[in-house]
Amino acid sequence: MVFCYNWGNLFVNIMKRSEVFFNIALVFIDIAMIVAGFALAYEVRLYASDFVPVKWVLPLNEYLRYIFLFIPVWVLVFATMGLYAFRGVGSFVGEMLKVILASSATISLMIIIIFFNRDQFFSRLIIIYAWLFVCALVVGGRLILRTGQKFLYRYGVGVRRILIVGANTVASELIEVLAKNNDGWELVGVMDENKQQGEKVLGKYRVLGNRDKLAKIKKRYHVDEIWLAEAKKTDEEMIDLISFCQDNDLTFRFVPSILEVVSANVETQAVAGMPLIALKDTALEGWGRIIKRILDLVFSLLVISFLWPVLLVIALIIKIDSPGPVFYKSTRIGKKGKPFVLYKFRSMKVEYSIGEEYGGKEAEKYREELKKQNIADGPMFKVENDPRITRVGRFIRKTRLDELAQVINVFLGEMSWIGPRPPLPEEVAQYESQHLKRLAIKSGITGPWQVTGRHDLTFDEIVKLDTYYIEHWSLGMDLQIFFKTIWLMLTKKGA
Repeated sequence: MVFCYNWGNLFVNIMKRSEVFFNIALVFIDIAMIVAGFALAYEVRLYASDFVPVKWVLPLNEYLRYIFLFIPVWVLVFATMGLYAFRGVGSFVGEMLKVILASSATISLMIIIIFFNRDQFFSRLIIIYAWLFVCALVVGGRLILRTGQKFLYRYGVGVRRILIVGANTVASELIEVLAKNNDGWELVGVMDENKQQGEKVLGKYRVLGNRDKLAKIKKRYHVDEIWLAEAKKTDEEMIDLISFCQDNDLTFRFVPSILEVVSANVETQAVAGMPLIALKDTALEGWGRIIKRILDLVFSLLVISFLWPVLLVIALIIKIDSPGPVFYKSTRIGKKGKPFVLYKFRSMKVEYSIGEEYGGKEAEKYREELKKQNIADGPMFKVENDPRITRVGRFIRKTRLDELAQVINVFLGEMSWIGPRPPLPEEVAQYESQHLKRLAIKSGITGPWQVTGRHDLTFDEIVKLDTYYIEHWSLGMDLQIFFKTIWLMLTKKGA
């Protein structure tokens, strides 16, 4: 028995150490890809010298020696961007964006150093080639490593074992999330104070015990993380769980309430010797708001300039498919509760569209009848296989092309490209005080909950996602949401 137990422990240690191995391997793969990117840029620049001549060529060995001096800077910037973080694998789109941003920052630093040192670098054009090749190769190298990591997950290598505390609706949603994103995660069971040990809960999972047996559960099932699904734990119970995780080198995660999402953005200040916690201004105050507006305006002009043929084709097929106007105008509630007219490419039959200039009271009456089939949670309204939608409407809704008309709202400053979706006045009338946070910034054409890929989010979950976005906004987050939206449009997925 001891022999088997030791071998079991050895296997578990190997599985856990694989996470360390993959993170160390990432560093060496990144270095190799960076060097390869610069070497490839060197060769391409020499090949292109027939078209863009160079006065002299730095020997390859001297060129690479110069590049190697910058390798520690690359690794440091990558580490600062969280590209070597332990404990779990994030989204590949987010990782790719971080690679591009980190590479851009390091390349910019190289250019500045070359300029001020007046180094005899034989070609400025090579820097552009290097940036493109490094980004592509580093992303490619990481994709290959991820593929290998996912392959090993099938055999339990590197998988993190999860114990969920609480057998409730939140726990059920966590299980659903794990089922959809099961790479690197394995749920070993549930711990609940109000259930009997061995009792089957949440489908196929059994209660492994209560708090008194947590140490035995951790040892027997080799638990790596504890996820708390119970929001009503007392402070003492929370501290007890957190202390257990810290003492046993376990990761502790919990599902936050809306208040906890907001209060994550705080700072502590001492006033007359007494520590006080203050909610900080979000990054969307001051310069953040100005930068976001400039980018919204620039991108709107680019879309209008380059995608006008697409917009024209959408307008034509709407007109051919069903009689009525091309655009549908709807009153929505924007920033600080200010109403505005939202534009969409019309996807419904005119007689069923809400508004005096469309279907009028008959359309409102039919909408009330359809509310019996509402599948959305809270004040939101959504009907599956909505009979009011036209044939073309189903396509432009599925691909989200109907939202492109809102480039008008973005250009006018009424909306942003990224942000919480604009609610209807009747929806806002049902809001509770914590829901009003969604109206703190401009509404967006796409936002955080649209790119989750989930159709079954509750309204409170949507508010949490929007609140997190508002409190933690960054350009990187906007880029991540933007590229995820494009991907979901192409794959016809999303919320």
